[in-house]
Amino acid sequence: MENRKAWLGIQVIALVFGMMVVGCGGGEDYNSGGYVHIPPPEEDPLTGTVTVTSNIAIDYSGTEIMTLTADVSDLNGEAYRNEYQWKRDDVNISGERQTTYKVTSDDIGKKISFHVTNRGLSGEKSGEYTVPVPTTLNLTLKWDSNAQKKDTGITIERENGGRWAGASTSGNLTTTGTTITLTSWRETKFKIRTTYTFIGDPFYFKKDNDEGSELFDFTNGLKSFVLTNTLILGTILDDLFATEE
Repeated sequence: MENRKAWLGIQVIALVFGMMVVGCGGGEDYNSGGYVHIPPPEEDPLTGTVTVTSNIAIDYSGTEIMTLTADVSDLNGEAYRNEYQWKRDDVNISGERQTTYKVTSDDIGKKISFHVTNRGLSGEKSGEYTVPVPTTLNLTLKWDSNAQKKDTGITIERENGGRWAGASTSGNLTTTGTTITLTSWRETKFKIRTTYTFIGDPFYFKKDNDEGSELFDFTNGLKSFVLTNTLILGTILDDLFATEE
């Protein structure tokens, strides 16, 4: 009886030792030597859809800022277990691991994708957005030689109002012209106005002597306008026209 107990004890020790060797890898084939490999339980997959949308805001200088936002609310995993990564043409963008991303000049025309993994779920989900190339206009403004108020500063405004750009760094234009570059993802029109005011009202240039028109078409390429105006009683601006060359 004692010998049998001793033999059983040796077998238990051997079995435990064998399991330890298998659990530690040991360089052995799990399916040889009588060992049976029990794989870990499979993780549930990460499911759902990731949506990436864009929003354009205007900063204090009149520059457009595009921000991408990833919506992960449709995913089945617990949000606090999620891990995020933004990529540009499938290459990680360093440090960008939040659900929002501010577009840079390096992203223009590129595919920006957002990738989600979840600790506890298998697989990955992603959404993407291709950043469009903005419309760019090189706009030249010059005074007509007969314009009477040449010391008036010029401002370019967006269609719905708000400063877009200044026509010159000095605040004064000449008859030879000043060129500025306008770039936008969203604008289709713009306005030209003077910073000279009378009783607080801005003066807008009309288009090609077309009474009532203050909007100019914003398209890719080059445009040049000759500005003219007259003074009434020596102080009030009138007849402001921008004629395209």
